[in-house]
Formats: sequence, structure tokens, C-alpha cells
Amino acid sequence: MTTRWNLPFIIACIAASACASGGASPSTSSANPAAAGEGVVPQAAPANHDRSVLTNAELRATNEKFLYDLIQRQRPEWLRTHGNSSIAQGLSGNTDADRATVYQDREKIGTVELLRQIDVSSVTSVRFYTPAQAQLRFGTGNVNGVIQLITTPNP
Repeated sequence: MTTRWNLPFIIACIAASACASGGASPSTSSANPAAAGEGVVPQAAPANHDRSVLTNAELRATNEKFLYDLIQRQRPEWLRTHGNSSIAQGLSGNTDADRATVYQDREKIGTVELLRQIDVSSVTSVRFYTPAQAQLRFGTGNVNGVIQLITTPNP
């Protein structure tokens, strides 16, 4: 009879201790300064972070010089093809024809290859619009999505 009562009690204790210890993480330990995050720059975005935006904080925390490199490292899905590419585009070798269009604020400035020349420090944030969002916000001709650069005001 004792075994019958102890087994549920033991299972409940194990479950309760697992839940209680789940909140504590090794990164809060003061015994290990590296684990506590001292001198460590976090690379991963929080789980609920909006993947359609590169924030000012993310832009300032990078060592990348050009936007293309930063986007390739942190949001590579933005640089992939999104819309329907035609056989003619593929045969012509025009790989930018089926990639996102780049806008600076509200003005169309070119293709994703242009991002290889734009300095990270010249923008305050970057946002990706899916093809459907881009069509609604920027109009027709953006069937592959839009990467919008929000720039800093000129002094």
C-alpha cells in the first residue's frame, strides 16, 4: 500500500521540481561570469522577435560594414527568391528579376545587389515586406517583396 501512495507523490515532486528549476538558467549563475553574460554579445534574437525587421539596436551591434552582409547573416530569407520567376528570366541569367526590390524610405532605389554598397551606419532600421504586403504598400511591380531601408535624417 505504501508503494501505491508514494509513486504518485514522487511523480508530483519530480514534476514540481522540474517546473521550478525550469525558470532558472545557467546564465544567471554568479559562479561563472561568462555564463552570466559578462562580456558576451548575444547573437540570437528573442523567440518573439519580429523577423521582418532589423532594428536600430541590431544594426548598431553588428561588425558588418555593408547591409547585404548583415542581412545575409541575420535574415538570409530576405535575399532568397520570393515571387514567380519566368523561364525567360532564368534563361537570360537575370537573377535579380526574381528577388526583392529595395526602397529607401518610400523611394525605389534598385535591387538587392545595391545592398552590397550601402553602409550599415547609414540606416536606422530595415524592414522586409512579403510580396503581398509589398503590393499593398508600394503598389504593383513588387511581386518579389520589398526590403525597405529607413534612413537617418541628414544633419
